[in-house]
This record gives sequence, C-alpha cells and structure tokens, in this order.
Amino acid sequence: RQALINLSHDGWLETVKGVGTFCRTRVAGRELSTNIAYVSFFTGSYIFPEVIRGCDHVLYRKGFHLLVNQSEYDIAKERNILLNLKKKGVDGIVISPIYSDEHPESSNADLLRELRAQGVAVVLTDNCYPGVDFSCVRLDDREGGRIAAAHLWERGHRRIGIFYQSDYQVQQARRQGVEEFLLACGSTMNEAWRIAFTGQGSH
Repeated sequence: RQALINLSHDGWLETVKGVGTFCRTRVAGRELSTNIAYVSFFTGSYIFPEVIRGCDHVLYRKGFHLLVNQSEYDIAKERNILLNLKKKGVDGIVISPIYSDEHPESSNADLLRELRAQGVAVVLTDNCYPGVDFSCVRLDDREGGRIAAAHLWERGHRRIGIFYQSDYQVQQARRQGVEEFLLACGSTMNEAWRIAFTGQGSH
C-alpha cells in the first residue's frame, strides 16, 4: 500500500476512486514535472476564475502544481505560451483554445497535437477544434441558446434578438440554438436584432 502511495505521489500511478489504480501514460526519456498548465482567454472574468479554482483544488490534493496563463484571445500569444510550456516540460495542459469557424486555418491545434505526442496530457475546455480528437469538457451551447430563447418566449416576448461574438464558436452555437427555437415556433429573428462583434475585448 505504501509503495502504491509513493508511486502515486511521484506521478507514476493514478487512482480513480471506486475504479482502481492505473499506470499513467509516459513517454520514454521524459520525466514527469508535477506541473499542470492552465491556459484561458483571461484569468479574472467569465467562467475562468471558477475553472482555475477547481483545477487548483483537485491538482493540489494530488501533489501537482497549477501554472496559470492567459492568452487574451490572441492566437500568437497563445502559441507563444504553448511553446514556453513545451520548453518547461509540463505534464499536462488544460486549455480554452482560440478557434473560430470563420478562420479554421488559424489555430494552435498542430502544436497541441505535437505536445500530446510527446506525452503531455491535453484537455480542452469551453471551446474545441471540430474533427480533432482531443479530450474536451464543454457545455451544449446550442441547447443553452434554445433554452434562453424558450425562457423569453414563455414569458410572452416575441421581439427576440441576440448580441454575440461571431468569431467564437461557443457563441455561434448559442445563436444557432436561439434561431432554431424561433424557427420551430414559426418565427424568425429580425436581421437588425442579430448584432455580432468580434474579439473578446477587455477582460
């Protein structure tokens, strides 16, 4: 038992409560760092502070250290962060990646795939790369948009519009959910009420 505890502490094993203890994936010649990086658009707004606290709470109990980074929704800065993390040799990366259907060629999925091939665990949150097989934790944003529209509709509102970020896949999905709900109700959104903006703006 003590041997398993020591191996878990050193990062060789992972214990899942109620399931069992497993060897962690390793790549020959690469030592575990006990550092896990988190990369978000901002660190002080939206859902990110809660995600950071959640990651830190779990990782600290398991003997890991959380390295927090913010890309400021800048694809070049995100890439530079990932390159620096690659040099540091982190053991895992949790990232809210910058990706837009409007500019699918502009992403750092290639670098994340390279890091994963070198044994770095990669988990995407909030946003994802369509067609790329990374582990991802995200909401059903299209359904969220539908529920929001239904809430307004049930209260008698018919002049329903949306203010959304057009170059952020998450908000595109919410817009689709709103429009699909209105269409199912035999209604459509006035073009003037569909207000799009780009970029995340100031945090």
